[in-house]
Amino acid sequence: MIKVGILGKGTVGNNLFKILNGLKHVEVKYFFGREFEASKTNELDLIFLALPHGEYVEGIKCKIIDMSANHRCEWTYGLPELFSEEIKKAKYVANPGCYATAAILGIYPLKDYLEEISIVGISGYSGAGKNPPENIKDNIMPYKPLNHFHNDEIKKITGKEFCFTPNVVDVYEGLVCIIHAKLTKDIDVNKNLYNNSFTKIVDYFPNTKEVLNTPNCVIGIEKVGKKVCIMSALDNLNKGAATQAIENMNLMFGYEHHEGLK
Repeated sequence: MIKVGILGKGTVGNNLFKILNGLKHVEVKYFFGREFEASKTNELDLIFLALPHGEYVEGIKCKIIDMSANHRCEWTYGLPELFSEEIKKAKYVANPGCYATAAILGIYPLKDYLEEISIVGISGYSGAGKNPPENIKDNIMPYKPLNHFHNDEIKKITGKEFCFTPNVVDVYEGLVCIIHAKLTKDIDVNKNLYNNSFTKIVDYFPNTKEVLNTPNCVIGIEKVGKKVCIMSALDNLNKGAATQAIENMNLMFGYEHHEGLK
């Protein structure tokens, strides 16, 4: 039994709390809001930090999974498809961003043969921060197109230069990344790259309806000459946040990554 706490009662924290409460191998001992007491982490095996980006806490004694962007270029990067062995040994894990998860998993199958990469992200407003509802209603809205905080982690993990334009649309949940690039070499896609994970490569372009309320990421890749289009779809609140954090928790405590997740 893993004894955990959650710090943060926003959208991410509440979704994480709901899923963790249904897991037989987890006991949620504390769900902190602003009343957080660092001393209580002595009673925990792990705490999830579900705080806004830029908010920090000190004095935590147990293992940590940070859901914010604060440590993604410093701590062990919590993308199980690529870093499961590192995650198993880590005390501090940074959960990847939702756009970054979709973009990195989409780029990686052809990573060494891509240039002139352009990424367009489209997300439901549950991942849009504190935008006023009236700005989002019946709207398609670019969201930090020049300095989005997921840029650094995508660049660090892929090692590639790219343009990234995230957008928010008037749906609550779901995310796609559409990646256009030029191939430096005609190379076959390894469709088995992500076997034994929640990510799969398919022969069509996916959409958000097939991934909502799941821990899955579905990737479609199509090539025409030297041009390639890659589309990744996931649920921004699950594979882009809560269920990926649970995968990381499972690995950190010796379980299979999929323990308790469907």
